[in-house]
Amino acid sequence: MSKARIESVRLRNFLSFYEGIVGFDPGLTVIIGPNGSGKTSIFQAMKFALGSNQREARYPKWSDFIRYGASTAEVEITVTNDGSSHKFLRKIDRDGIPRAFVDGKRVKAAELRGLVASIGLDIDNTLVFMPQERINALRDMNPVEVRRLVEEGTGLSEIRDRISVQETEVALSQRKLEQALDESRVVEREIDLLKHDLDRLKKKRRLQEQEEQLEIEVKWATLVDVSNRISQTRKEIEQKEEGLVSILDEQRAREKEREKNQQAAATLEARLGQIQREIGSIEARIEEEKRRAQKLEEDSRKTLSESDQLKRDLKNEKRLHQKAKVDLEKAMAAKEKLLQRQKEIEAEIAEHEAEQDGIEQELTAFEEWNAKRTESYVVYKSLQSDIEKKDVLLRSLKERVLNEEAELQSIDSKWTHVWEALEETNEKELTIKKGKLEREISSLNEERFREATLVSRLQREADDIKVKLTETSERIPSSVRKLKVSVSEHGLKSVVGPVIELLTVSEELSHAVEAVLSPTMAYAFIVQDENDLVLIQKLRDREDAPSPVIMLHGEEKEAEKSELPKGGGVEGWFWDAVDIESETRTMLRRAFGDFVLTKTGKSAMRMATRFGLSAVSLDGVVVVPGEGKTIGYPRRSATGLVSTAPLQSQLDELERELILARKRTTDVIMKLEKATDEREEVLDLLAQATRWTSTWDRRKKLLESIPSLQERIASRGDELKQLEAEIGKAERELRELDNTQPPERSRLVGQRSAIRLKIRRLQKKIGEVQSGLRSTEQNEGMSRSDLKKHGESIKILSSRLEELREEMKVSKSQAADIVESIDLLSDGLVETEATQVKVREEFERCNEVIRSLSERIVELGLVIKDSKFQVLQARKHLRNLEGEEEKLTQELANLTRPKDVRPLETARSELIRIRHLLDEYQDVSESVAHTEFQLKKRLDEVEQHVADLKEELGEAEAAVRHIREQYHNGMNATLSKVEKNVNDILASASFAGSVRFGLVLRDGIYGVEFKSKIKGDEYGNISQGSGGERSLIAISLILALQRFNPAPSYALDEVDIFLDATNTESVSKLLYDASRRSQFILFTPAKSTHLLKHADRRIGVVSPRGIDPSVIVESPRISDN
Repeated sequence: MSKARIESVRLRNFLSFYEGIVGFDPGLTVIIGPNGSGKTSIFQAMKFALGSNQREARYPKWSDFIRYGASTAEVEITVTNDGSSHKFLRKIDRDGIPRAFVDGKRVKAAELRGLVASIGLDIDNTLVFMPQERINALRDMNPVEVRRLVEEGTGLSEIRDRISVQETEVALSQRKLEQALDESRVVEREIDLLKHDLDRLKKKRRLQEQEEQLEIEVKWATLVDVSNRISQTRKEIEQKEEGLVSILDEQRAREKEREKNQQAAATLEARLGQIQREIGSIEARIEEEKRRAQKLEEDSRKTLSESDQLKRDLKNEKRLHQKAKVDLEKAMAAKEKLLQRQKEIEAEIAEHEAEQDGIEQELTAFEEWNAKRTESYVVYKSLQSDIEKKDVLLRSLKERVLNEEAELQSIDSKWTHVWEALEETNEKELTIKKGKLEREISSLNEERFREATLVSRLQREADDIKVKLTETSERIPSSVRKLKVSVSEHGLKSVVGPVIELLTVSEELSHAVEAVLSPTMAYAFIVQDENDLVLIQKLRDREDAPSPVIMLHGEEKEAEKSELPKGGGVEGWFWDAVDIESETRTMLRRAFGDFVLTKTGKSAMRMATRFGLSAVSLDGVVVVPGEGKTIGYPRRSATGLVSTAPLQSQLDELERELILARKRTTDVIMKLEKATDEREEVLDLLAQATRWTSTWDRRKKLLESIPSLQERIASRGDELKQLEAEIGKAERELRELDNTQPPERSRLVGQRSAIRLKIRRLQKKIGEVQSGLRSTEQNEGMSRSDLKKHGESIKILSSRLEELREEMKVSKSQAADIVESIDLLSDGLVETEATQVKVREEFERCNEVIRSLSERIVELGLVIKDSKFQVLQARKHLRNLEGEEEKLTQELANLTRPKDVRPLETARSELIRIRHLLDEYQDVSESVAHTEFQLKKRLDEVEQHVADLKEELGEAEAAVRHIREQYHNGMNATLSKVEKNVNDILASASFAGSVRFGLVLRDGIYGVEFKSKIKGDEYGNISQGSGGERSLIAISLILALQRFNPAPSYALDEVDIFLDATNTESVSKLLYDASRRSQFILFTPAKSTHLLKHADRRIGVVSPRGIDPSVIVESPRISDN
């Protein structure tokens, strides 16, 4: 065994400690302290520093180990091993990440645990580091828990692990065997399924032979047909060549006649061109004369218009000349008025400035008085502030006296009640009651969490179903409805849909219909015309509708249905059960296939596997058989697409469950609040039991403090009276100054402001008058300038008007000469146009003859071209037929001609019929035979694999039996040793009783029955003893197990909590004896001194007022135990 020893542990800001160091003896160290003093903090610190990751439920986070108000915590533990010393340090910050150090060097958590384990300290073993309540749990363990404890303490857990591993291998072998057997059955079934395909393969081979014979016959019939068509084509070519010669002669005669008419037309066309040039010359001269006349007319109009405008301008200028005279007279009168107004305003300004000087002198006198009053006011306010401070201090002292008197009275009244309550009970009973209430609260919290989780889950499910019901209130999406309207508008009569509108389904069939119609197929449209297919696809894409389009080809006759087996959960054919018209039923059967309707999914799977029929169950399971496989789709839950009744039923059931769950949650919360209140009362009593000493000291301090405070109150009262006399004098001086106050400064300032405002207004008026003067002078200058300008304009306009009147007389004589010349030219133009009409009529007659001849020539050219093309086509066709005949002759050279060669069409029809029959066998290939061979080979391999697995399973089961036998024998031997050790330990503690262990096997699980003989002659359940006796037996069991695999150090937290004085002393002796072999550290609330008698070292832990930081107090050593 390793000789490792824990020397000391140092805590800083850990749980209830500011800072402290605890030293341990190599033997038995007892750490003493009342509840809540910090003992468990030391226990937790030791485990934390040695690398344990276990925490109590009250410390859910690492940062909970940090003392309240601190930012970091650390624990350092010193361990000696074989003469060498090691320091293990572990820190935790508010970030919640522990950091480990070994001898000052940073290490990982795994490295720390490895170093600790290497010196023999198993920190997570509850037999080595035993936490609170563990001893209580040991007293009430069931046989399985006792067996696990014995295995953990004696090392037999390795054999249990081997049994678990071997049992896992057995289960794995059994699964492999079952899988192999399933595979062999599948292969056998596939071989049976292939028999039908092999029969079809034989029929396909016979049809292929008939096809080959018919192909040869068709070739011979084709040769005969080609020879006949060659003879017929040669005759057609000769007839077409004879007709082509007569057409060529007619074409040449027509071309000669057209040339003669074209020459005559050219002569007439030249004559027409000459006449047209003469007409153009005359028209040009006429147009020129008209332009001259038009120009003269326009010039006359412009001259007349200009004359009228000049008259208007002349009249306007005279009017403006008169207006300028009037404006000049007005401007001179306004200027005189403004000059008079300016003189009046300047006189008023001088009067107001004199009044303003008088007010300024009065303001200077007021400022001097105000300075004196301010000085007196400052003195007054200073005294007033001092009085207020003294008054606040006096009130504070009085309030403090009242508070301390109230606290003293509260202590007297409160502790009287506490002392009475503590007399009725004791600390042990309160601790037991506290533990019972905490277990009850923990159980109620777990129950509340379960019920709250159930309520949350039920609420979510109910909300989901409500959402589904809301969504299904409008079953068909708007895009699908728009698509239906578009189909109707375009008149697509062969289109039907959406499918969901064609169905009216009962609640019983809703699951089955939703399973057959996948979510998108419910919105599908069925089409029976290929022309409508393209259009509806375009309409669907335009509306972006989630609707598949199903095209039904041709008119398929409904096949006869096979007779379904009776019973076995079969309801009939699915589409027959749906209430729809027969035409709709036939269409849906063609679109989606037919299904057998069954009661359960198991029946549907049987119909698919045994009879090869697609099936659907009433609860929504679809099974579809395929080639070499069967697909079973999962059950579809109701979505409300077809019927909302299933969803509504689910919702009603969930709401009922939700009401009951909420009621249970409320009951649990009420129980929890009641238990919490009771626990708080118990905790308060326990806390007061440890705090009454400090409360008594506080009472003494209060009795001394209250008289001192009363003296300070009297002194401060005298000072306050003196200050009140001084402030009265200052107040009188201030009142005398107020009585001699000059006129109010605000009134003087107001008068000065009013005068300044009047002066500014008058100055503003002067500015306005001066601005008016400047404006008037400008208007006067402008009026004089306008008067001169208008006089000059009148003279210029009168001169121009006389010149225009002379120009109008000359234009009238030139216009009369131009009109006479235009009349002479118009007469010559009429005669030339008459000659032109006669020549054009003759020219058109020639062109008509030429046009009719050209059309006939073109027609003859087309006929000749078509005849030549037909001859060429016939010759080409002849060459193709001759080539085909030669090719067929070569192909048939080595083939025997049948006796009876039927006509080509008859042979071809027969060949097509055979090929149609072969199309039905396209799914059958030669690979079927190869597949049969492979499956038989695979079946042999699987059967051999099954035999091997059975042999392997037998070996694994034998190994399990052998290990169980080994474990059974080892456990019986170990239990005998444990039983002897426990009884020896109990005897050494002078305990009149013994224990007995027995290995039992219940429901395939091993357990250890733990019986004791305490009172009476028979062994019975350990629960028959008292709490102390059961605790003593449990401690003896722990010490006995420690002998099998001893650790260098043990730490036990409150293992003596249920022991009386006699049993405590016995346990003290036992622990002392055990501490001679290993180091023992015992944490105890020290309700008696019996446990301390045999301790090598005693350490006290206290919290002065129950809420203060923990303090470590070491007791002097006792050399002789």
